[in-house]
Amino acid sequence: MFNAKVYRVMVGSLSGTMEELYAAKETIRKWNLENSEREGKLFLPVEWSLKPEDIKEVDVVLGIVGNWIENTPFIEDCIKAGKLVVLFFNAFQDPKNTIPSEHTEVNAFRENLSPICHCVDFNGIADFGSLLKKQLDKVAEA
Repeated sequence: MFNAKVYRVMVGSLSGTMEELYAAKETIRKWNLENSEREGKLFLPVEWSLKPEDIKEVDVVLGIVGNWIENTPFIEDCIKAGKLVVLFFNAFQDPKNTIPSEHTEVNAFRENLSPICHCVDFNGIADFGSLLKKQLDKVAEA
């Protein structure tokens, strides 16, 4: 048995991406197995909820952004509540899966939030997992 500080982590997609959601939960699971006892820190994934009252129940919010975006007010509310928010933006924008206005909206969202939360670009699922692990390491070091 060991004692650990538990961080409740809400992971969700602002673009309906499923592969990255699975990878995020798997990366968190692996981080916990490899580091939690040594670091005395544990990341507990909680269900993605867009209810404002659930914001107080989490410590870290991880949002994944692809070709389009929705639920931006929820992310802004998390930031206002003082939660650590990390947004992962997929660098690959498939022109067959998006229209220019959606790409413009994603870029505007990033520009507005980059001064007040962590914004990370990823290129592919392996890169995403590696970058997420680095973010978890940073939280554990704090």
